[in-house]
Amino acid sequence: MVWKLLSTNISRRQIAAYTAANIIGMLIIGCALQLYRDVIPSDDTSSDPLGDIRYTVVSRPTTNAIFGGSPQGISDNDIDDIARQPWAETASAFIPAGFDVTVGLSFGGGGFSTALFFEGVPDEYLDVKPSGWDFDPLHPQVPIILPRDYLTLYNFGFAPTRGLPSIDEQTATLAPLKVTLNGNGISESLPGRIVGFSSRLNTIAVPEEFLLWANERFSPGVTPAPRRVIIKLADPGNPEISRYLSSRGFEESGNGDASRLSHFLRIGAAAVIGVGVLICLLSAGILILSVFLLLQKSRATISGLMNLGYSPRDLSGYYLRLLAAVNTAVLLLAGGATVAAACWWQHRLADLGIYAASVWPTIATMAAILAIQTSLSGWITWRIIRKIWQE
Repeated sequence: MVWKLLSTNISRRQIAAYTAANIIGMLIIGCALQLYRDVIPSDDTSSDPLGDIRYTVVSRPTTNAIFGGSPQGISDNDIDDIARQPWAETASAFIPAGFDVTVGLSFGGGGFSTALFFEGVPDEYLDVKPSGWDFDPLHPQVPIILPRDYLTLYNFGFAPTRGLPSIDEQTATLAPLKVTLNGNGISESLPGRIVGFSSRLNTIAVPEEFLLWANERFSPGVTPAPRRVIIKLADPGNPEISRYLSSRGFEESGNGDASRLSHFLRIGAAAVIGVGVLICLLSAGILILSVFLLLQKSRATISGLMNLGYSPRDLSGYYLRLLAAVNTAVLLLAGGATVAAACWWQHRLADLGIYAASVWPTIATMAAILAIQTSLSGWITWRIIRKIWQE
C-alpha cells in the first residue's frame, strides 16, 4: 500500500533513460578495463603480448667503435642509483667473463667450434627455469641458456651453408658441447649443455656460481667491469624512464618500444574509461534530478505518511530498493555484455598466444561503482525526504 502511494508519480521513461545511459557507461568502463587487463598483464608472466615489458636492459654507448672502442663500464653507484628510482623495482649488472671462451659442437656427423662470450645474471631475472641450472666445481658441467633468436639464426642462416641439420629447441638441449676456457696461462675443457632458450635475455647466460668460480680460476684478481644492467620495472612505460636514462648517458637495448606502447595503451584506456565514467555520472545526475522532481510531486503523500508514523529512513528505503533493483539490472546487462565482448576478443587474442586475464575483477569493479552510485543516490533521497519532514 505504501509503495503504491509513493510510486504514483514515478516516470517510467526517466527510469528507462537512466538505465539505458548507465548500461552504456558501465559497458564502456567494463570493456576498456578488461581489454587493458588482457593486453597489459599486471603481473610478471611469460605470455606478455608486448614482450617482457617489466624488464629492460641498459648499457653505456660504444665509443670510437671503428677504431676498436668498447662500451664504458657501469659502476656500483650507477646501479644503486637506478635501483632507487621510483619506476625501478630492482636492478642488477650482467656479470661478464674475464677469460676467453670457445665452444665446440658435434652433431649429425659434423661439427664446428666458435669463440663466444659468457655472462650471468641473478636467477630472478631469467624467464626460464630449466632443470640442471646449477654448477658443481667437483663435477663441472657448464649449463647454458641461449637467446631464442640464436637458434633461428642457426637454422636459417648457418646450418644450410654448412650442410648441418636444422634442430628444434628440444633437440638442441641434447647436443654435446665442449667448452674450452683460456686465461691466466690455463686452458681447460669442460662438458657443456644447452638447458634452455630465453626470449628476454640477449646474451649467452651461464650460472653465477660458474662465472664466479671461472673468473677466480682463469682471471684471478681481475674483476671485469659490468657493461650492461638489467632492470625490473615497477612502472613500465613511465616517461621518466627514458628521461632518466638519457640524462645519465645510458642506452636502452631491452623493451623500450614495448614500454612506450604500454604507456600509450594506459593513456588510451584511461581516456576511454573516463568517457564511461562521465556517462555514468551524467546518468546518475539524471536519476538524482528525477528523484528530486518525484519527491517534490509526492510532498503531500510523503508528509501524510510521516504524520502516520513513517520515518524519513523508512520512506527513503522504498526508493533505495528501487534504485538497487535498477542498478542490479544494469550490472547484469552491462556485465553480461562485457563478458560476451571479452569472450569474442579473447578467442582471437589466444590465436596470437596471448592468455587473457580473468573477467571477474572487472565485474567486481563495475559492481563497486554501481554500489557507490546506489548508496549516494539513496543518501540524497533520504536527505530530501528529511528536509520535507522538517519543513
